[in-house]
Amino acid sequence: MEVEDSAKMSHHPIYVLIDELKSPELERKKKAIRNIRTLAIVLGPEETRSALLKDITDLIEEKEVLMELLNLDTFVDLLHFVGGTKHFKSILAPLESLLTREDQDTREKA
Repeated sequence: MEVEDSAKMSHHPIYVLIDELKSPELERKKKAIRNIRTLAIVLGPEETRSALLKDITDLIEEKEVLMELLNLDTFVDLLHFVGGTKHFKSILAPLESLLTREDQDTREKA
C-alpha cells in the first residue's frame, strides 16, 4: 500500500514542480520558477525554509534561472513565505549568492 501511495504522491503537481526545479533542462527549471510562489504557499513556511530555499540557492548559479527569479521579484515576497521577519536569517544564503555575483547584469537587476 505504501508503494502505491508513494507513486500517487510523485504525480502530485507540487512534487512535479519540485522535480522541475531540479531538472537538467533549463526551460523546465524556468517554468518551475514561474510557479515558485505557489510552491512556497503549498509547502508552508517551514518546508520553504528547510528545502525550497536550498533549491533556490543552488539555482542561483545558473544565470538564466537567476534572471527568471529576479524578473518575478521572488525575493521581495520571500520573507513572507518563510514565516515573516523572525526567520529573516533563512533567506540570507540566497541573497548573499545574488549579491556576490560577478556579472553586471545580475548585480544591477538584484
